Amino acid sequence: MVPTSGDGSDTLLLADHELSAELAWLVERVCQTNLPWVVIARSAVAGWQERDPVGWEKVSGWLTAKGVAIVRI
Repeated sequence: MVPTSGDGSDTLLLADHELSAELAWLVERVCQTNLPWVVIARSAVAGWQERDPVGWEKVSGWLTAKGVAIVRI
């Protein structure tokens, strides 16, 4: 079971059947670690922007709303 923030946004995002497995994994990891940042490879972000721009927009917006900074390496 994945810990959630309590506002339901995590659950709604994970229930989105159009969200790629990679992005769902990212959401799960952020929920599990509960850190104020997440480290993501620049190539991963570029790939999501190309292959799944709608999914990446949802996840990046969710991260911003949660106050989680994206650290690109």
